[in-house]
Order: sequence, then structure tokens, then C-alpha cells
Amino acid sequence: MHRLSPELFGQLCSGTAGTATMRALATSEWSRRRLQLRAVLETAVDQRSSAAVDAAWRLLERAETRSAEEVRAVLMSPGVGVWLRHVLHQAQQSGDLDLEHLNLVAAAAALRTGIPFALTVPVSHGCVVLPSLGWVRVRMSFPVARAELRSVPGGAELTALRRSLDLRLDADSPHFTRSWSHTTPRSAAGELTVAIDDHDPYREFGDPRPPRPLDEDERGEWTKLIDAAWAELSELQPERARELAACIGTISPLEPESGTIGASSRGAFGAIAMSPVASPEMMAEVLVHELQHNKLNALMNLVEIAVDDGTRYLAPWRADPRPLPGLLHGVYSFAAVVEFWELRRNTGEESARRQADFHLAHHREQLRRAMASIDSAAGLTALGRGLVGAVARRLAASEEVEVSPETAEIAAALCEEHRLAWRIRNLAPDESVVRAAVDAWSCRGTPPDVGEGAVVADRRRVGTSARPRLLRLRALDPPAFDRLAQDPDVALVAGSPERALRGYVEALAIDGGDHGAWVGLGLAMRASGARTGGTLVSHPELVVEVHRRVVALGGAPPPAVEFAEWFAAG
Repeated sequence: MHRLSPELFGQLCSGTAGTATMRALATSEWSRRRLQLRAVLETAVDQRSSAAVDAAWRLLERAETRSAEEVRAVLMSPGVGVWLRHVLHQAQQSGDLDLEHLNLVAAAAALRTGIPFALTVPVSHGCVVLPSLGWVRVRMSFPVARAELRSVPGGAELTALRRSLDLRLDADSPHFTRSWSHTTPRSAAGELTVAIDDHDPYREFGDPRPPRPLDEDERGEWTKLIDAAWAELSELQPERARELAACIGTISPLEPESGTIGASSRGAFGAIAMSPVASPEMMAEVLVHELQHNKLNALMNLVEIAVDDGTRYLAPWRADPRPLPGLLHGVYSFAAVVEFWELRRNTGEESARRQADFHLAHHREQLRRAMASIDSAAGLTALGRGLVGAVARRLAASEEVEVSPETAEIAAALCEEHRLAWRIRNLAPDESVVRAAVDAWSCRGTPPDVGEGAVVADRRRVGTSARPRLLRLRALDPPAFDRLAQDPDVALVAGSPERALRGYVEALAIDGGDHGAWVGLGLAMRASGARTGGTLVSHPELVVEVHRRVVALGGAPPPAVEFAEWFAAG
């Protein structure tokens, strides 16, 4: 049984947990991992597949008898946790079990504890990966699905198609690549030791992927960034740095093209997957952000904080509709990010201060908007309301920090841009309202009440707009922004809505399905003073859909401004 005292829960709510709290979370995750492993065994027995796991299970038992800590190191590796979630989900959905991976887990435990063994192991993407130890590429002219792995003095021997590979663990091996880790230089907050995982098939928390080993230059860049981020965090927030060191033990590099800055998983406590970042400050932000997800994942595995009742919410940092637990994850994580940038703004030169002010203002505005949605959510439990209340107090404390009016304006504009695009992408207007509006436009009657549509994720594709990038450039590098050509997006961001308005009208006259131009038109109309964006700003998905229907009936497309003003008049 695991108990979470009010004091420990209060620490988690306040944002920074002490060593005892982190130890309690880690211990509970260890229990959960063992229960998941037991569930795999029982599911195999129920499905009469126990013969496939008996040898591996017995080997794990023997290894744990010899060294429980070594077995724990294997079972708590993030890839094992993700695989366990994957295989149990498989059992619930289809009844099929990917049990062969258990042999790799058992073999790794046996090698770490020095127990003799012989097992058949799977070869995936031409590789055999031993959790927490390393991997070997099986280079064969013919694809191999399985190989025989057995212990030998000093390591193991892998045999496939009658060819044997020496996997020595105590010396350089021509075939076996050991997992590698990095320890930062010691600071006032201590040191951080992380494994850099570039080979585990489940390192990205999704479907199995082949290893992508980093070369020496890439390793050097990652370690330099980690060292610099650790030094930065140790100086600004030593308590946060100690919390990070007590939790995060694995970083999995993602490819820059992945589109993901950072990721965590409920099945991989202590792990982060992330793309390369441009600076130590951004590395520190990602570490702080994903640390919060790790803590909240572990907390949610212990107690019920939020119930997913099917309601989907707009999260100001995501393009997709989010369930309540996902939105709660966001507000908890961004509260810590806001606090990081609040401290960071007091250090460095003017450009660093400008960057910190922008990130503080932007994330604070995102947090404000998300809190307005989550505050009244019915799915919060009593503990969830306590957590949200604590985040609200942290947000209120950050409101005392002032940024320039221009920076605050840019932050609000970024969030408004996101809100409009999100609505077009994910909201389906009420069909009866759409039909009534089409009929009303045909006779220039009064438009109907807009009503509220239904959330339908990714209902409509929304093209990429340059405005968010331009807003960031205006905040972070005003001289570079001023040098840009004056297209509509630049004009709008620069504070020339009338010029922007003309550009968007021209764009929509050419392509009435340019959703980015519709968003820009609404923002320019609202900013121009002489007009209001009206319905185009409050319910852009309705205006866009009615315009599409009217055009489909034939005839000349309605002029964009006239059409938007007609809706606004209603």
C-alpha cells in the first residue's frame, strides 16, 4: 500500500517537491511496474500462452533473488514501462500479446546479475536491444526475426542463421554498443546523471522504432546543452534542479523533423523524449516542463485527480482538442515554465531579458486562458480542485511581474491567433444554423443566432500562417522584423490593420478557402477600429462554412468584408 500525505501532496501542488516526495513517487511507480509485469503473466496464463513466458519469468525470479537492485534497474528502464502499457493495451483490444520482448528483459536482468541463461530473443529492425544495457545490429543478408542469446564468460553470445556474435559487456565489442550516460559537472544543486537513449525501440513512447545512434558530434552537442541547462537551472532554481535530478534519469533525442519539442509518458517515469533545442535556456525550459508531466503522471497513478467525461477543451498550446486530464497536465506544467522565465528575466543582457519577458508573457497568457476553462470543469475531483487552486495562486503571484505593454499585446495576439485557428480546425457548426445563414444571405436577411457547434477533432485542415512566427520575431528581434517586406501578415503584426485588411481581401478574392486569410481578416477588422470582426472572430468556423456553402451554390463569391460585416450586423 502506498500513502500520499497531505504534506507531500501540498508540495506537488506548490510546484517543487522535496527528495522524500520524489522518492515516494518513484517507489510507487516501482510497485506499479511489478504489478503490470504480473498482469502480463496472468494474461498469458488466461490465454494459454504461459509457455512463452515461463522461462523468462523464472529467470527474472532468480535474478531478483541474487540482486533486486539490478532487476529494478532493468524493469524501471523507460522502454520496459512503455512496452508493458503497450502489451496490456494489446490484450484488452485484440487479445494478441507481444510477449517476446519479455525475453529481452529477462536476458538483461540475467546479464546484470551474472546468471547463466539461454533464450530465444526477437530481432526488430535488424537489431537486438537489451534494456538498460545496449544493443547489437544483426547484419545478415537474409532478414532475421529471431536469434538465440546465451550467456558466456564476460557477456553473451548471439547466434542467428548459424553465425555467432560476441557481445562482451566488460570490454570494447565489435558488435555490442553499450548504453551511455552523462553526468553534469557538480553545481550548488549537486549533479544530474542521465542516460542518453538512442536505441531502445520504445524510447519515443509509441510504436517500436529502430535505433538511431548519435555520432560523436551529436553526443557532444547534447552533453554541452545538458551541462549548460543544468548550470542555468542550478543557479536560478536550485530546488527545481534537485527535484529534476531526483526524477529524470533518461533523455531520448528526437529527430529535429519530428515536430515534437518534448514528450513524456505515463508508462515511462523518469524519462523525457525531446528534439534538439537552440539554447541552454530552452533546454532548461523543456526539462522543467517535462519534469512536471512526470510528477503528475506518477501522482495520477496513485490518486484520481480528474475524470474524463468526454468533454474536450481548447488548450492554448495544442492544435487538438484535449480531455480534462490532458488540460490539467498542461496548466500544471506551464505554471512551472512561467516561474522559470520569471526568474530568468532578471539575468543576462538586454536580448536575454527581452526573450525572458516574451516567454513569460506568452506562457502566462496561455495559462490564464486555460485556467478560465478548467476552473469550472465538472470532472475535477476534490484533489483535482486543490491542485487547480494551487496553480491559480501561483499564476496570481506571477501576475505581479510586469512586462512591457507591447510584449503583453503580442502574447495576447498569439493566443488569439491560436484560438481562431483551433475553432476552424476542430469545431463543426450546427447544421441548422449553417442552412439558415445560407438562406438569409441569399435574400440579405438577418443572420441567425450563431449557436454552438460540436467539437470534431481535425475536421478541417488549417494552413500554416506566418503570423505566429512574425509575432515572435517582433517580440524577440524588432530590427529584423522591421526589415521584412510589408505583406498582410507583417502589416497586421506591425500594427497597420488597414493595410493588412486590403491584403487579406485580395487573398480571399483569389482563394475563398484560404483559412489563414479568414483568420487574418477577422483580426484586422477588429484591430482597425472602424469595423468589428464580430462573428468572424467569435465563431470563425461558422462564417467559413457558410461562405463555402454559398460559393458552392454558384455565382460570384460574396465579398469577404461585406460578408463578415453582414454576420456582425446580426
